[in-house]
Amino acid sequence: MKKIIFSILGCVIVAFISLTFPVNCFGQPFYFPNKLYSDSNALYKALPNLAQQVITAYKDSSNSNYFKNAYHYQIEAGHYDKGLQFIDSARKYSEENPGSKMIGFQSGAYALAKQQSINGKVSFEEAYKNNFPLLYNGLSDYEKIHIEFDVDTGLISTNSDIFHKTIDSLRSKKIDSINLDDARKLIQDYNMYVINRTIFPLERPFLDKTTLKIT
Repeated sequence: MKKIIFSILGCVIVAFISLTFPVNCFGQPFYFPNKLYSDSNALYKALPNLAQQVITAYKDSSNSNYFKNAYHYQIEAGHYDKGLQFIDSARKYSEENPGSKMIGFQSGAYALAKQQSINGKVSFEEAYKNNFPLLYNGLSDYEKIHIEFDVDTGLISTNSDIFHKTIDSLRSKKIDSINLDDARKLIQDYNMYVINRTIFPLERPFLDKTTLKIT
């Protein structure tokens, strides 16, 4: 009889925890109201918390893939220092490949300026404009050419289209939850959309003055 009672209590406790703390550690979807997809301000405010849950749940047997993906979630959760550490780890796992410093280059530059501007002593824009030339000059010519190619204002429109298509797809499911894979895609698409539209206008004036150009 005691075993039955303890079993029932255990089930109740597990159910309570899963409802109160919707963490995807056993494959359950995260609670994420569908109405958020129709309210951009509410959605943007909800994404850092979703990113924190993804950080807890996300695993990958490949260290290289793990760090390449997980830095997005760290940055969206506001863990800029951790995001920079993850970008550094992702590069180390790929350092035998040419252009390894390009991994997370834009995201890392964004996270660094965000981190420096938290205390309010310097603005994000000022920090970014100060950092970018130093980061850029630390690249090889091969990497610089790729950065030059990537910093295209047309890409901002592409990022926007991808992000909003993801939102439309999730809205159409009409459910108040999101699985781990969809949450990861939503965060990464949003991350690229926000970062690129923020930093490209700050980078372009500097790049226009560089002598290394795509031919």
